[in-house]
Amino acid sequence: MKDQKYLADWMEGKITDEELEKIVGKEAFLSYSKIIKTLDNWSVPKRKNTTWEQLLSKMVFVKKEKKVSLYSWVGIAASILIVFGLGIYQINNVKFTTEIAAFKTIDLQDGSKIYLEPNSSIQYNKLTYRFFRKLKAEGAMVFKVSKGSPFNVETKNGTIAVLGTTFKVLDRLNFFKVACFEGKVKVGIKKNEFIITASQEVDNLQNEIKPVKYKWNEEIQTKYATYQHTPLEVVIADLEAIYDIEISFSELNKKMYFSGRYSKENLEEALLTVFTPFHLKAEKIQKNKYQIEFVNEY
Repeated sequence: MKDQKYLADWMEGKITDEELEKIVGKEAFLSYSKIIKTLDNWSVPKRKNTTWEQLLSKMVFVKKEKKVSLYSWVGIAASILIVFGLGIYQINNVKFTTEIAAFKTIDLQDGSKIYLEPNSSIQYNKLTYRFFRKLKAEGAMVFKVSKGSPFNVETKNGTIAVLGTTFKVLDRLNFFKVACFEGKVKVGIKKNEFIITASQEVDNLQNEIKPVKYKWNEEIQTKYATYQHTPLEVVIADLEAIYDIEISFSELNKKMYFSGRYSKENLEEALLTVFTPFHLKAEKIQKNKYQIEFVNEY
């Protein structure tokens, strides 16, 4: 309290700088001096004509008034809206992921469905989705899209654009394939664009439209993993994700492609289905770990 009295006397010019420094100490005096220098840039009356009570009443510092143009106010308002909008946008970002051996069905706000396979993800913004349906995907999944505005999916290896349809996306390792089961899909692979319709597919290895020789429905989606001319290493990656296992192999022929389907409910059956056509077998070496070996037919 004494320091406050001396400070008030000093600000009113009743005591000198030297006298205040002796009373409060050099460090405190320097701090008070800095405050006064700062106040000089604000609309506070000069020190000698100011009482302590008057100063306290003005301690809510308001900078000297400056004329602000209409353009400045528009800029300020726009900045506030941008900051506010970014906050709202971030809050509405959603991401769905599946762990190893987990499946998930996602119901979107427009009635569309996504059947997410293990070790996969989908993300989008709920706010902007109302105006333009755009999602980012990774892994394996099937989309059943309700009719409406364009529906766009981006992956690291390609893009898909549709209006209302059912299609499958496989985006694992460096392999990208889209199969259409109903409706029409536009697929972008690097600089190429393909329009595929029901019972057609395209991938980033062959880069040409091929017929789909298998049927799709929700029951099949639940029970089986289905492929057509898909690199064996990609099928193995799916097997690992679905059953939470590790499959190792010393060397795999890059020209091995799998066509068919295997059970999502029986591991031993799935392993036989996938590897037998290639004269391979999955030998269990420890819990959840398998080694691929060639079968000697003689």
